[in-house]
Amino acid sequence: MRRFFLIFCLFALFSCNTKVDIFSDSGPKTVVYSVIDTDADTNFFKITKTFVGDASVLAQDYEACNYKYDEIEVGLVRLKTNDSIHLDTVSKWIPYVANSLFYSGRRQVYYYTTNRILPGNDYKLVIVRNDGEVIESTIKTINTHKFIFPEHEQSVSWTKKRDSLKWEVPDQSTNYQSVAAYLNVNGIFHYKELMPGATDTVEREILFDLKSGESGEMYNSRTHNYKVVFSPEKLFEIFGKDEYLVNNSPAGVRRFVEKFEFRITGMGQNLYEYIVANNSDISFQQPPAYSNIENGMGLFSTRFQKSQFNKLNQVTRKRITNDYPFGFEYDPNW
Repeated sequence: MRRFFLIFCLFALFSCNTKVDIFSDSGPKTVVYSVIDTDADTNFFKITKTFVGDASVLAQDYEACNYKYDEIEVGLVRLKTNDSIHLDTVSKWIPYVANSLFYSGRRQVYYYTTNRILPGNDYKLVIVRNDGEVIESTIKTINTHKFIFPEHEQSVSWTKKRDSLKWEVPDQSTNYQSVAAYLNVNGIFHYKELMPGATDTVEREILFDLKSGESGEMYNSRTHNYKVVFSPEKLFEIFGKDEYLVNNSPAGVRRFVEKFEFRITGMGQNLYEYIVANNSDISFQQPPAYSNIENGMGLFSTRFQKSQFNKLNQVTRKRITNDYPFGFEYDPNW
């Protein structure tokens, strides 16, 4: 099954690259919203347009906010080879929402591609309107990240006072620098659960925030890799206080430890700036002041997610089983 990466259109958009004037005598502005993922099988692009008039009326009119099929051509160009990908369209149903400002209860068009988007490459989004207006935006996709510690087959322990996670960007042409502006580094404890009377197990997880911040904060210029230091013992503290486990561990429940996941999620510069703008004191009643869309407005950026799964060692699994009343079972052969 394809893993879809879809971010819906927002009608107020912020980025911090190029100032734009959304009021123009030349007609409506093109609005773009897309964050592409090099690991996704399908990447989506939402393309709409601004309108002038009574918003309480025109926002309910789909054609006032959207282009018809023959009004624009959309392509994605890999600049290194000048290969062009024509974007097809697909419709998604929007359920009816009573008292919604914008249209609902109908299908909405998205542009998409199933072509492989390569990491560490410059891509240009090109939109050509039938009135001759050309809308463009260029980004660099985030480079591939490779885990170097712990190794893939190495077991990990929660009993250390101090541990670390290390990874690198192996493409030397980028001077080992990821183009990710911001990174979220997490650990995920996966387990299966079988409640009394149930016949099928349920997959559950506990999320641990190991570190979040700008990528430069985690980069070691001496070793040319990235590093996050954390306290495994604190993972036990979080585990023991997990609200779900504390409140949902009846007699007879059976739980089984799965592999521990290290997950790195990164976002491109424009997406990071967009999120910072959204979390700042900005009124959404005002028109967006910045955009990285030339001759249009909106956001075009990139993200990535990389995971590695490692077994928890026997000492850790024994402690999970023996020290906590959550029904975990220890399997010495696992």
